[in-house]
Amino acid sequence: MRKTIALSTHLNVERKKLESEGVLDVSLGIDTKYFLDPRLLFSVSDLDGSFSGSCDKVLKYFAQLIKVINSSEDSDQLQKIAIDMIAIQEPRGLSIGYGSERDSGTSISESVARRIIYTVAELIKLGIDDPELIELMVLFIDKYGPDSISDLLVHIIYEDLCNFTQKKCKKLKIETKKFVINDKEFDLPTHPFKDHQIVFIPLKLLSPLPVACDWDSVQDAAAHNEKLRKDFGDILMPIIKEQLARVSKLDDNEKQALKSSFQKIIHIFKNIKPEGYSTTIDPKGYYRAQGYIEEYAKKFIAQKSDLTDCNEMIDFVKRIIISFKDQVEDMGNSNLLYHRTKTHAVIKDKPHREDVPQMIFHGIADVHCSYTNVMHSRESKNSTGPVDFTIGTSRANKVVVEIKKSTNNIVKGYKKQTPLYQKGEKACHAFYIVIIVKDEKPYKRKLVTDIEELGNLYEKNKAKGILSPEVIFVDGLIYPSPSK
Repeated sequence: MRKTIALSTHLNVERKKLESEGVLDVSLGIDTKYFLDPRLLFSVSDLDGSFSGSCDKVLKYFAQLIKVINSSEDSDQLQKIAIDMIAIQEPRGLSIGYGSERDSGTSISESVARRIIYTVAELIKLGIDDPELIELMVLFIDKYGPDSISDLLVHIIYEDLCNFTQKKCKKLKIETKKFVINDKEFDLPTHPFKDHQIVFIPLKLLSPLPVACDWDSVQDAAAHNEKLRKDFGDILMPIIKEQLARVSKLDDNEKQALKSSFQKIIHIFKNIKPEGYSTTIDPKGYYRAQGYIEEYAKKFIAQKSDLTDCNEMIDFVKRIIISFKDQVEDMGNSNLLYHRTKTHAVIKDKPHREDVPQMIFHGIADVHCSYTNVMHSRESKNSTGPVDFTIGTSRANKVVVEIKKSTNNIVKGYKKQTPLYQKGEKACHAFYIVIIVKDEKPYKRKLVTDIEELGNLYEKNKAKGILSPEVIFVDGLIYPSPSK
């Protein structure tokens, strides 16, 4: 059985039908980095009726949280309530966020919740008690990122998402079963790999990153107003970054300056007009990649075999890599590796992040492994850090695979990173895949040098019998058609 599968494939519904109903065709079994954006919930006017009361729920939740924090300084009980309101577990069945090996999500940690509570409490003392503070903490609190904001939103409006799913299943005639959630019954689809519900994601609430999850997004919003932009660059960022960590030690003038800065940044934040995720432009590249993987799976011809020994596993993994290489180089799928314009044209000098080719490789490997009883995992962790992929049936025949874009530091990664991963995983072999995605000026001289240096280093190690990862180059460049 495959470990990852598209929602549309699992439900036997065409992707276009799901899209026409405003439902994201997620990858079940592995998180994909989309996020529910609270600002979209407030700005989109034609959402399904399931969300008519969602905005009020979010406002009340954040306002109540601010109120609890404001009263919690001398109360352990209120501190616990505030922590529980932030350190929530992501509800099941959505398959979005930052998880890599599973789609059940991770909670916002208690330590992160405590840092948020402390920072918000200090700002309340300055007279700032706007509910938007909870979202803006993503700018200041480490490990409180876009997935955390998304998790909180899902937690607050989870029943509304269940209602949305129930309505769409009825309309599309999708098989469901009854699930009890918060003492209420919902007719929802069942997850293919786990005994819990699937909850649909409304496309119009999705964002590549929620608004204001980094300083650049806030600065971009401020850029629409010349005075705000100047204030942001000259005043807001320096004051906030330097003084937020020591609010209690500031003098009156500094406190007033910090309060004024936060009021301005909240004003900017409230006036940001977010845009939902476009599945046609697909700015992150995940949606198009998932569709390709499902098409690959339909055409795949199973080759069952029992793999036990290390050499057999190495040959098996190499067949997966060659299949990936052929799909990119010879089957016209290199365009999946690049951003697109609003007219869907490929921008050949703007490759996606490494997670897109990794997602494609993961999907191809998953199809191959599902027919051969071979286990594979993505970003498994050991003492040396996360390796991209491990494939094998036992500790004795485990193979690791690392994938790099040619624009990254491929020589350093080969010399230091992958050998450590191989050692940490106690793998019998390692592959180092380099995808060539740029060769134009001003990168051409640097790129050729890196590829040649890596190739020479690999051949030198092989000739000397030095144990080192096997290098495979994949040409991911976009070429003109033969007619041009």
